[in-house]
Amino acid sequence: KLLIQLITYVLDQGHFEPKDINDDFSSHVFDVYLSNIDPFKRYFYESDIKEFEAYKDKIDDQIKAYDISFFNLTHERLLQRIAESKKIYTDLLEKPFDFSKEEDYKKSLDELYDYIEDRRRQDWFSVYINAIVEEFDPHTFYFAPEDKERFDRDISGKFEGIGARLQKKVDGIMVNEIISGGPAWRANELEVGDQIL
Repeated sequence: KLLIQLITYVLDQGHFEPKDINDDFSSHVFDVYLSNIDPFKRYFYESDIKEFEAYKDKIDDQIKAYDISFFNLTHERLLQRIAESKKIYTDLLEKPFDFSKEEDYKKSLDELYDYIEDRRRQDWFSVYINAIVEEFDPHTFYFAPEDKERFDRDISGKFEGIGARLQKKVDGIMVNEIISGGPAWRANELEVGDQIL
C-alpha cells in the first residue's frame, strides 16, 4: 500500500504530463496487467477473466484508496492455476508414452516451472505496478530494489561476482558466458558449458 501511495504521488507530482487516473486509465491497466502475468493464456480460465472484469473500471478507485485487493485476487488465483497446471502435466508424464501417436513434449516446461517457482510475491507485484506506471508513458518503469541494483550494475559496467553468466537448468546451473576481465576469466578455471553442482 505504501509503495502504491509513493508511486502515485511521484507520478502525479513529478511527471511532466500527469494523466488522470480514471476509468479509462483503469481499463488500460487491467488489459496490460493481465496480458503481462499470463501472456500465453496458459493459466487463467475464462471464468477467472470474467470474475476479474468486475475490477476493470475500479482499479483507478483502488489506486486512489491504496487498495490492492485486485492484485491480491489475481495473484492468489494465478498461483492456484499454476499449481493446477503443474499437476496436470506431471500426471500426464507419469503415464507411459504411446509411440504410435505423433506427440511432442517440451522439456522446457520443467524450466518454466522452475522459473515461476523462483518468483516471489514482490516480483508479481512489480508486474502490477509497471502496468500502472507504463500507462503514464512507455518510458516510465518501476524497478524493485534487486532489479534496480542489477540495472545500475549493467549501466555502470561494475559487477562484483564470479564474472560469469549462469543459467538455471533442470539438472543444475550451467555457465553460459565468461565475462571478459572478470574473476572467472582471470582465473581461467571455468569454461562455457561447465555445470555448477
